[in-house]
Amino acid sequence: MNQTHINTDKILREIGKDASEKFMLQIGAMDGVSFDEIRGYTDLFKWPGLYVEPNPEMYQRMVDSYSNHDNVKFEMSAISDYNGEITMLRIPPEVVDSGKVHPCFNGMTSVWPPRNGLGSEGDKPTVDKYGEKISVPCITLKNLLEKHNVSQIDILAIDAEGHDWTIFSQFDFNLYRPSYIKIEYINLSENEQEELKKKLTDADYVYHIYGQDINAVPKEIDQPTVKVEVKPTSKNVHETTIVTGIFDLSRENAGDGFKRSFDHYIKNFKKLLKTNCPMVIFIEEKYEHLVWESRDRSNTFLIKRECSSFKDSTFPFFQQVSEIRSNEDWLSQAGWLRNSTQATLELYNPMVMSKMFMLNDASIFNPFDTDFFVWVDGGITNTVHEGYFTHDKVIEKISNAIDKFLFISYPYKDGGEIHGFKRSEMTRYCSTDPQYVCRGGVFGGHKDHINKANSLYYSILQQTLSEGLMGTEESIFTIMSYLQPEFYHRFELKDEDAGLVAPFFEHLKNSNKEKPLVTKKSSSKCA
Repeated sequence: MNQTHINTDKILREIGKDASEKFMLQIGAMDGVSFDEIRGYTDLFKWPGLYVEPNPEMYQRMVDSYSNHDNVKFEMSAISDYNGEITMLRIPPEVVDSGKVHPCFNGMTSVWPPRNGLGSEGDKPTVDKYGEKISVPCITLKNLLEKHNVSQIDILAIDAEGHDWTIFSQFDFNLYRPSYIKIEYINLSENEQEELKKKLTDADYVYHIYGQDINAVPKEIDQPTVKVEVKPTSKNVHETTIVTGIFDLSRENAGDGFKRSFDHYIKNFKKLLKTNCPMVIFIEEKYEHLVWESRDRSNTFLIKRECSSFKDSTFPFFQQVSEIRSNEDWLSQAGWLRNSTQATLELYNPMVMSKMFMLNDASIFNPFDTDFFVWVDGGITNTVHEGYFTHDKVIEKISNAIDKFLFISYPYKDGGEIHGFKRSEMTRYCSTDPQYVCRGGVFGGHKDHINKANSLYYSILQQTLSEGLMGTEESIFTIMSYLQPEFYHRFELKDEDAGLVAPFFEHLKNSNKEKPLVTKKSSSKCA
């Protein structure tokens, strides 16, 4: 098996050390910003590169988005296995911009006949009503590279909505050896997926299938590792791993009404540590001793992470968050916002917005070989009695409650903003006025679905922050649940629960395989 975990962040930062001497080729660049998980690194390192996009309107937006980059080239063509013209299907940008359909359709232009969402039964009504075929120029990969005199490729990214293997099959490893390859994988046929993996393997690359993509690096590149404790060797009898963390964000310096001492978090964190469930814990090194005072290394996997990492290595959106939290238009949305932890603490949003990333990391390491992973806030016993974890052992029942991926939601029907995220913009993203918010204190799912959730989360977070829109991680979770109701299930809290998650654990306490916890699918999707 050639698949391995690839630390994309570390690799791209390593490539960025000599950025001016590197070259990036991106095929299917869309507008240059949306759904582009590499754009943050592109802005940081400003690699020379060639960006390819066939959709004329998206192409122009993409060119505009790189106006402050030097040494970049652009090509308005589709890449195929012949030179000439090719037919593509799209939803016109003006239809998307008007709000008639969800923004995700901007990135779904596909070679005809479509093999992505535009060809699905779920999106058929939208395609029938708004879809249009356009004819665009196409060029082979070889001719593209010759046309732009490309002699070196260090980063290769292909996102062609099902046409990806047609493009990558032409790639010549005898001429180029990228240090990092990212290709959309999900829309390929099983045969094409196998051919793609074989091509990488034959070229001595290792790969990782991550969400909708496959990432690959040459075998000769040393894989950066995260500083962790020794991985336990014995098989754990539990089905679910708790993922948690505790970081001193200096909350005592928050605005009036939001101040809280770190001792308060430590006190509650110690209560959570009493559970005998396996745990993956993210923690600052100076607080490591708190873990070993209560836990054993046989059921505890420690990942040391300093607060400073949320400014750079583990959270690529720190600068965007900083700019939004100091923006007067954002601050003036609601009276409470100016004194909030989001506004007054520079690391609050970077940390809470990283919970999904930490959950995903834990599922990749999977030190206890469990099938389920659930993020639980380190201070949760402030509102949830510790007995649920130590006496009732609810975490051991959580596999009965999870169908793919679970959120806990509470009613949120009023207000012009949701946690600082403009309600009108939430409505645009959700394709309906949201009537609930998904909590960030407890969420998770089966290991096979966490990567997919993480990929969507990253995309929405990147896009919304690039538009100057910011709430907390809960805002993104809410959008996710509306976009893919068939994938994200919710446990619904009631009005009288006041947003507290204790009722979820009470229901979990009383659930069993004969009487599983019932969750509800969201009521809207991207269509």
